[in-house]
Amino acid sequence: MLLQCKNIKKEFGLQTVLKSANLDLDEGDRVGLVGKTGEAKPH
Repeated sequence: MLLQCKNIKKEFGLQTVLKSANLDLDEGDRVGLVGKTGEAKPH
């Protein structure tokens, strides 16, 4: 396993967008970042 994240929580003000999320990435997995045009996303 290359990366493992457990129990991720993210809130924007009072709005919870992630609660107890888990992420496992293995070598060779591909990940994409999604966002509105003009929002900062790393290359």
